[in-house]
Parts: sequence; C-alpha cells; structure tokens
Amino acid sequence: GQGGAFMTEKQQRRFYFPAWSECSKAMGWVMRKGRLQADLTTLRSSLATKWPAPARDVALQVLDYAYQLAGEEHRGVVAEDLRHGCNLVATKGLKSSSSDFTNKDVDKVVTLFRLLANPENIEAVIAWSAYEDGEDPGSVKRIRYFIEHAAPEAYVRQVAMDRFGTKEWNRLALEQIRELAMTLANRKVSWNKPVAVAAGHDHQVDEPF
Repeated sequence: GQGGAFMTEKQQRRFYFPAWSECSKAMGWVMRKGRLQADLTTLRSSLATKWPAPARDVALQVLDYAYQLAGEEHRGVVAEDLRHGCNLVATKGLKSSSSDFTNKDVDKVVTLFRLLANPENIEAVIAWSAYEDGEDPGSVKRIRYFIEHAAPEAYVRQVAMDRFGTKEWNRLALEQIRELAMTLANRKVSWNKPVAVAAGHDHQVDEPF
C-alpha cells in the first residue's frame, strides 16, 4: 500500500522540512552561534505546567530522546538532536533518520511538528490521537488526493453514482472511498489517452504525502 513507499527527496523538501522549520522556530529549537537558542530546562518545566495533552507528553518524549542522543556523544543538545527526537517519537523509537521514512512516517512526524508548533491546533491534535490509536489518517488524505487527480470530477461523480448511488463521493465511508479509488485505478489502465489529454490530466500523479 501507499504506506510502504519511502519518502522521496521532493517530499522531504515539500512537507517534512517546511513543517520542521515552523516547529523549530516556534520552539526555539534553532542554533545561534553554535548554541541552541531554547533553554531546555526552562522549557521542560513550562511544558509540565502549561502545555495541554497530547502536545505536552509528545514534547517531553522528544526532549528525552534528544538528551539521550546528545549524551551518547557526550555533548550538549543541538537542534538536530531534537529533530531526530521527533522522528523517534513518531516512529515509536524505531527510526531517527527521516531518510528511512515511509509515507505514513512522514505524515505522522509532520503531524507531530504541527502539534508542537501550535499545541492548540485541533486538526493536529485529532490526527495525532488517531495515529496513537493505531489509525492512519494520512492514508485517507492520500486516497482522496489520488481520486481528485485520477480523473475529471464529473467522471468520478458518475462512477460514484453507478457504484454507490450518490455523486457525493467525498461523503462516502472510508472503505467505499478506497473501493472508488481502486475502480478508478483499474479503469485508468484501460483508458485511452485522448480522454485523459482532453481533460487536461496527466497520468503521473504526484502524491502529496
């Protein structure tokens, strides 16, 4: 499935690093003259008293990993340790390097970055909680993106009508949306080029995540 593909450099540039940049600025996790801008001791105590869950617990775990990584090399914590700490929290301790990430890992760590950048970001809170419950909210986004770019909207609505008795494909249950995506993927193979070209659609779908 889509979760198995590894993150491309393009995805790193478009999603991973911009989200990290926003997170690191918000947290003060940036280097100034070789030193970390944020005072992590002060941060830890303010996290414990002022931050809401789940952002608080996530941030504390990130700090623990960062200290561990720095400790292994007998030095102070640098911004890179904190980024790797985020990677480790998102992958439950399995991957510190983003180059080993699958699409699902990218989705999850980007959600984590957004949560830390703004602990009140309700979308990030909901998505993070869904990941922690073993769901994959990112895959839903990927499926919708695929459908939107697989065929002209009128065609998608027609297929949804034929299959599920409604043109409002966005409102279908996840399993039905998956089925719709499979149907479109299978039909795409048998489509003749002129239809796609006339519709102004290219067959190469650049996945968002």
